[in-house]
Order: sequence, then C-alpha cells, then structure tokens
Amino acid sequence: MTLKNVKSSLQGISKSLQTSNASREFLIKNTRDVVILCSHSIIAAHKGDLRLAREKLRKRKQF
Repeated sequence: MTLKNVKSSLQGISKSLQTSNASREFLIKNTRDVVILCSHSIIAAHKGDLRLAREKLRKRKQF
C-alpha cells in the first residue's frame, strides 16, 4: 500500500467518523431534550397542572 492510498483511506475514515460523531451528538442532544420535557411534564402533573403536563408531552412528540 502506497502513502497515497493510505492518505485517501485515512480521509475516508475521517469523514466516516465525523458523520458518526455528528449523528451521535444529534441523538444525545435530542434524548436530553426529551428527558427534560418528560421531567417537566411529570412535575406539572404532580402539581396538578395537567394543561402544562399535556403541553410538555406534545412538545416531546415533536422529536
């Protein structure tokens, strides 16, 4: 394998890792947002504010 082939292989691997990392970051952020919305919905339900609880659950479904 020549140095030229190694460089092109490394570039391909780098692009693949960047794509995987971007997908991972997107998933982590959205998962965190869903957990926060669910938490807020549960807190609102415990306080008796069912309107707010439903609103938070509707926002969660948008993800």
